[in-house]
Amino acid sequence: MQRSATVLPVMTELCKVLNYPRVLKSESDVLDLLREDFNPAFYSSASDCAIEYGVRTFLKKFKGFDVYTPKELEENTFDAWTASEARCRITNEYIRKAETSGFPPDVASIIHRAQYKIAKLLGVFSYEKVTAECEWTSGATVSLPKGTSFDTKMSTTLTVSSRALPFMRATLETDPMWLEALQGQMEPGSCEVSTIRFVLCDYARLDFVSKDWKILRPIAIEPTGNMFLQKGVGNFFRKVLRKVGVDLNNQEVNRDLCRIAQWFGLATLDLKAASDSVAKLLVRLLLPMYWYNYLDLIRTTCVRKGDEIIPLEKFSSMGNGFTFELESMIFWALSDSIMDAEGCTNKRWLGVYGDDIIVPQEIAPRVVSTLELLGFEVNKEKSFFSGRFFESCGVHVFDGIDITPVYQKEVIDSDPERIRCFNRLFRWTQRIGLTLDPDSFLLKEFPNRRWKIPLSCKADGGYLSTRCREWKKSYGYHCRVLLFHPYVTFGQDAFCYAYKLRRPSYTSPDPRGQCLVPCVKHEGKTKVIGRWIETKVWIC
Repeated sequence: MQRSATVLPVMTELCKVLNYPRVLKSESDVLDLLREDFNPAFYSSASDCAIEYGVRTFLKKFKGFDVYTPKELEENTFDAWTASEARCRITNEYIRKAETSGFPPDVASIIHRAQYKIAKLLGVFSYEKVTAECEWTSGATVSLPKGTSFDTKMSTTLTVSSRALPFMRATLETDPMWLEALQGQMEPGSCEVSTIRFVLCDYARLDFVSKDWKILRPIAIEPTGNMFLQKGVGNFFRKVLRKVGVDLNNQEVNRDLCRIAQWFGLATLDLKAASDSVAKLLVRLLLPMYWYNYLDLIRTTCVRKGDEIIPLEKFSSMGNGFTFELESMIFWALSDSIMDAEGCTNKRWLGVYGDDIIVPQEIAPRVVSTLELLGFEVNKEKSFFSGRFFESCGVHVFDGIDITPVYQKEVIDSDPERIRCFNRLFRWTQRIGLTLDPDSFLLKEFPNRRWKIPLSCKADGGYLSTRCREWKKSYGYHCRVLLFHPYVTFGQDAFCYAYKLRRPSYTSPDPRGQCLVPCVKHEGKTKVIGRWIETKVWIC
């Protein structure tokens, strides 16, 4: 049985409830709809646009279609990745020639302004600035799978590129608690690290993760030590970008600007494969020399795919610990410089979050032309320069009304996934203004609803319902729910304490101060080990 068969009945029933004019009874019907272009200009009201848009995009990111084999998906993605590399090569050649012959005057002025803004934002380079922000993540590295706990990463032999080795070694040698945890004891006055603690790895591993039904997302999985150093740069960039109104920990600035774009004359821009389009020489062109040199030394200069080593034309890609922050800073500096050149003084109308950019409509053409000259490609399908429909940071707005769709990514083959699917669909119908009874909505496809939660609940422990009976004024509703309890184990004390001293903001839920680490297994895909239990809880 095709995996899509588990979700098609839900799609069919949803179309009936919404009075959708087309019949979608098979996978081919849905795929035909996904392939069609969507033009919001065809709709006269937000409700009509919301229903059409919601149905069209509900299965856009669904993983259960069998149109392409995993191998075909990887080949399609690698072809797109190769095209991005070719574009970066052209950009590098253009910048190399322009550094000799000169950029066009209007572009040169923008580049000079952007260079000044970035230099002022970053300040004088200091090794202590960036190493103070280094941290571990649960992401995969060249030598360790996704989900590996930070104490394991700290205690094992670190993979690191040869150019980044001196910095990783210096970082470790200036952390006496980490050193003591590694060596068991430390000789007084001795802070040297043995070379056996490192394994040289001068490449990142090219891998692919889920994106949508027809293509994957390419990522570069970095060596463990490189990722640690890169996160330090990324976190520092995040901190200084907040000073100029770019908060990469919060998408609400862009989302709020998107909601008012129609009324205040703003354009929402989106770029294709932005992370794979930051050319090496563009970073050298815009960043101060010392900052560029450090970033260049801690990045990997090539990727490995199978047995092939591929030199990179891009500076870094998604998977590198500072790529997102670096591209955000570049887009902010260029857009802000164009606003200055065009006489736009209200910087509140500038929003940058990665490759989601919002600028006043009158300067949008110049922003696009500058970005394209420097190697980026604007996504025409997801960029909106005027009209009634705008999109940014996952929010979709028509006439100022939020019509953001919902996506079903996973195959509906378990009770927890059935609950999540039902709840996201019902919350979506509420948001677009439809009045439906949750206890009859899609009842045919979700008949067993013994786990129920009130409509005000934001979690997904049960189906949204108006029939939660037991209620007490001081406690709320007494609901039967389904909750996931992960199995956990304690981390290694010495490394947990050492990391706490390095990152004081790190907190552990264990009252004894030990690190609770989820148990995970790696069978092609990382999965947290645990169990679903049925229990009763009070919900206000």
